[in-house]
Amino acid sequence: MGMHSNSIDHRIRRGLWLRARPGVYRFAACRTSWHQSVMAACLQIPGAVAYGRTAGWLYGLDGLGRSPPVPLELAVERTRNPRCADLHVYRIRRLTGEWTRRDGIPVTHLPRTLIDLAGLLKFNDAELALDSAMRSRPGLKSWLRRVLATYPPHDRGAPHVMRKLLEVRTSPSDSGLEVKFEQLLRDSGLPEPTYRTPVCDEDGRIGSVDYIWPDYRIVLQTHGWQWHGYKQRWNTDIRQRRRLQADNWRVLEVTREDLEEPNGPENILALLRRTFSNSAALLALAAEQTLPGWL
Repeated sequence: MGMHSNSIDHRIRRGLWLRARPGVYRFAACRTSWHQSVMAACLQIPGAVAYGRTAGWLYGLDGLGRSPPVPLELAVERTRNPRCADLHVYRIRRLTGEWTRRDGIPVTHLPRTLIDLAGLLKFNDAELALDSAMRSRPGLKSWLRRVLATYPPHDRGAPHVMRKLLEVRTSPSDSGLEVKFEQLLRDSGLPEPTYRTPVCDEDGRIGSVDYIWPDYRIVLQTHGWQWHGYKQRWNTDIRQRRRLQADNWRVLEVTREDLEEPNGPENILALLRRTFSNSAALLALAAEQTLPGWL
């Protein structure tokens, strides 16, 4: 800000300012925050922008853990080579036209951030990040494809991984919980379900279910606290479950805790396999004896 060093020192001695980073100061009355530390790091290195996991956290993407990433990740153009021991600074080919501001902080724009994360994260975590970004931004997929078209088609790095992710994640889910369950199902060898489908009985529409295997009369619902943790939704879930069971559907439910507890994924798959086996046996019996409601 062009202030003389004596004026800066005077404010520091009076306790009005505190040193946030070399050459960067903050008001002592303001609480420190992770966002403040990112802004300070970008101000310390002229031309730097938030990058990778740091950029993803600023966008509120899934797949990055439960706490802000440390160390901070920044990017500068390849012509510059700043050195900061407590920062991870990437030197990249170009930044012009590929960054914006979020909460005042310079950050790579969202498609560039997702492509970078595809090269930094495990495949399943990068899928979580992509899905969470697509969930609230309907035009993102087209924008992302346009940015990918600027990369060499034979690039085997992050752009290649992102192209694979777009083949897998053709449409956004309703939550990260659904993505995690679909990832588990994808590698299980179990039959492919139909996704997010309305189910009806003789009285009309029961509701929309997350996953359905019509040939086995199995439905599975994923329940996250964000959408199901209040009384009205809870009562709706109970009424829906009653009607499904009365119509001879086998109803399974999976929560976030089911997936995150030790051996949780293995237990879910074992339950699914057992349910498929039992349903197949009942359907075979129904075919032989013409059980009411099963055929």
